[in-house]
Amino acid sequence: MRCALCEFHLHATLGEIVLDHPAVVSLFHNHGLDLRSVPRWELDFCFDEQYVKRISEDSLRGRVVVSCDNEMLELTLGETGTVINTSHY
Repeated sequence: MRCALCEFHLHATLGEIVLDHPAVVSLFHNHGLDLRSVPRWELDFCFDEQYVKRISEDSLRGRVVVSCDNEMLELTLGETGTVINTSHY
């Protein structure tokens, strides 16, 4: 991501990009956890590559798996980093 005002480039992992997605926030909220109170480095899906998968070599599409207790949420991201699909298990 790039700031339109100062040209600062922010680099984030795919896990960090989905951190504030409503489905992710809801998953943790349903288990009594507020993501704002959990340091990012304690959330495996933010930095551990085993939770992130590149879907296509032709385009920049990826998948992030978020888990909380025994529930899993799979988020598919498009080329622009926006979530284009979610699946809840």
